[in-house]
Amino acid sequence: MNDETTRALNALNQTFYRDSAELFAETRRAPWPGWRELLPLLRRVPRPSVLDVGCGNGRFASFLAAELGATFLYCGIDASAPLLALAAQAVAGIRGARLVQTDVVLDPSLSAVPDERFDWVVAFGLLHHVPGEARRRALTAALAERVAPGGFLALAFWDFAREPRFAKKAATELPPELVGQLEPGDALLRWGPEGSSSLRFCHHSDAAEEARLLADLPLQTVRSFESDGRSGRLNRYRVLQRG
Repeated sequence: MNDETTRALNALNQTFYRDSAELFAETRRAPWPGWRELLPLLRRVPRPSVLDVGCGNGRFASFLAAELGATFLYCGIDASAPLLALAAQAVAGIRGARLVQTDVVLDPSLSAVPDERFDWVVAFGLLHHVPGEARRRALTAALAERVAPGGFLALAFWDFAREPRFAKKAATELPPELVGQLEPGDALLRWGPEGSSSLRFCHHSDAAEEARLLADLPLQTVRSFESDGRSGRLNRYRVLQRG
């Protein structure tokens, strides 16, 4: 995918989250059920440091605070200023919590994430917003590099392609500048009530692509499971550990 198309798709998503941040976040306050599967590993470290990439409204931080108390260090990064404003409210009671505005879609490199190692690096609801497999691969590799020795990288792959309700939300007509530019698995999905014109770029990573993204990482897969959504399988989770 060329840079012009990447910028156009990223701008589409940034516009969506600028205009719909509060309403979108209002429907996404509850923790993902799959996060509870991570708790046994999270509790192995007395005070884990967590890098939450694509933190949105900060609900993973809220989940950690509810489950771990004050015994964790948190850094959340996101490109959306309106979502970060909501995240600031979520982390207000978490001592030492940091929020950083940076766009890891346009710059999926080490320079876009804090220059330090973390016990946990997590990316939930993020990879499907990254256009182009090459860019997703670069970002995944950068996140893996920020994992401390013995630490974990937790990724969620949104499996919306096998949910018929999302097929109904896909735009059937693309803007002229995007015709012929998208990759397999790419879609523009409507959000909101029926007839809404609010669109987001989303990509479905199938099992083959997932394997390619994880193949060369210097980490070992330690957990794989499905969770979330009405079906209980809307997200595929992969947890990898650095030796």
